[in-house]
Amino acid sequence: MYKGGATYVHPIGCAGVCVRPATSAARTAAAIVVTGLGDTIATDGVYTLREAITAANTNLPAGDCPAGTPNTDTITIAASLNAGYTGNKR
Repeated sequence: MYKGGATYVHPIGCAGVCVRPATSAARTAAAIVVTGLGDTIATDGVYTLREAITAANTNLPAGDCPAGTPNTDTITIAASLNAGYTGNKR
């Protein structure tokens, strides 16, 4: 048991919702904007979707992306990458 009665369940092996310890200085969620179309993790000045997902899932920096947080992170695609997308053509 932690202060405030919160029970800590380690994220490895969680079958459902994991509860994190109550802290007085909770970090805010990371907002990561994907700026490149590549599928790499590299220090190249571009945030790829792979880097963004890795950073959000591990809460560690991945390539150029900053570390995610234990809270809900937000990953968005830069508008410049969507410029030519017109939807699913069948």
